[in-house]
Amino acid sequence: MISIQRFKIHTIFILVMSSSIAFAQTPEDYLGLPYNSVELSDLRNAFTTQNEIESFLPYQKVYKIDYQDDGVYMEYNSDVALYRIAFFDTGYTYKAYKQTLPFNVKWNMTLAEVEKITGLLDFTRQNIFIRNFSTEDYSIDFYFTEGRLHHIKMTSTLKRLKKQSSIGS
Repeated sequence: MISIQRFKIHTIFILVMSSSIAFAQTPEDYLGLPYNSVELSDLRNAFTTQNEIESFLPYQKVYKIDYQDDGVYMEYNSDVALYRIAFFDTGYTYKAYKQTLPFNVKWNMTLAEVEKITGLLDFTRQNIFIRNFSTEDYSIDFYFTEGRLHHIKMTSTLKRLKKQSSIGS
């Protein structure tokens, strides 16, 4: 009787652990999700920032939340879907983002180290210190200060936003 009960407990434990591993989220997975999605709620609940800074940018129709103690800000479009997320290393007014970064890159990597993981990055016209990686779903800007990765900004494409909104329908 006791061995059956132990078997049930072990089975439940294994199922719970495997389900949490199967649904682990990467930063790329968050783009396009609605504000009240389970995944974004779990992410925000993991943040330690006590007083996040909320702002509404009316001309851009953007709701922005800064989590400075967690090194991240999130921008939601007029449909309240996450369309941009930015991660910061220590500096500016932010502390370092300590969770998983896109492509599992690490802060202070050189451009060569990042490109070894992502493949060649494109130059941007706006700034020689920014390199871009684009897919049909999102664009990632990698910012390099003094030759080291210091800031990352991910922006969803319209295609991704439409795809994510149709999943919830």
